Amino acid sequence: MPTISPSLVPSVTPGNLFSTFTQDDTLNIRWLTATDPVFYEAMNRPHADIALRQLTMAKTVDLLSLSIGHQAMFPFLI
Repeated sequence: MPTISPSLVPSVTPGNLFSTFTQDDTLNIRWLTATDPVFYEAMNRPHADIALRQLTMAKTVDLLSLSIGHQAMFPFLI
C-alpha cells in the first residue's frame, strides 16, 4: 500500500466534515471498473482512498479535541 504523508492530509473544520466528504471530488473513493487496468497501484487505489478519508476524519477529530477538549474535564478541575 502506498504511504500517505501526514502533511498531505487535508485539515477540515469539524463543522464542514460531512459536506467536504460529500461534495469534494478529490476525497471520493475511486472504485475500480471493468475498464481499469489491474496493476498493483490500481488494485490498492480504493484502499488508499479509504485510508485518506479516515486520516482526514481523524485529523478533524483531533482539531475538535484540541479546540474544546479543555471543557471535557471542567467539573473535575475545580
